[in-house]
Amino acid sequence: MAPEEDSEMANLLFAENYEIHAPRLMVSEVANALWRKVALQGLIEIQEAQARLESLSSMAIIWEADEMVCADALRIAATLRHPAYDCVYLALARQIDATLVTADERFMNLVVSTEHRDTITLLSGLV
Repeated sequence: MAPEEDSEMANLLFAENYEIHAPRLMVSEVANALWRKVALQGLIEIQEAQARLESLSSMAIIWEADEMVCADALRIAATLRHPAYDCVYLALARQIDATLVTADERFMNLVVSTEHRDTITLLSGLV
């Protein structure tokens, strides 16, 4: 995908054959991030953004239905007073008994003070 601060670390998750699950919501979030790089930051051209988005389908990701976790995500979001779309990832991790790996320190800091603290870890902390 598009290079970010922790891109190399994220690529290691795929290289080490972890089973990667993601809500289908992630495709829309990636599209939005790529739009920012095209329209707001001028870092890439639209054709490159489209190619990167299309490459998601070839990645070893197990796509999960958002609707199966949205009620839990809403409950978590209301408790944390944090946007529900981030909480979809946490709710999915809880449902499939997995660990949410995130680069979002702000979200991590919110979650570690809750009963969900064992369900989340920082990407940068995987070293």
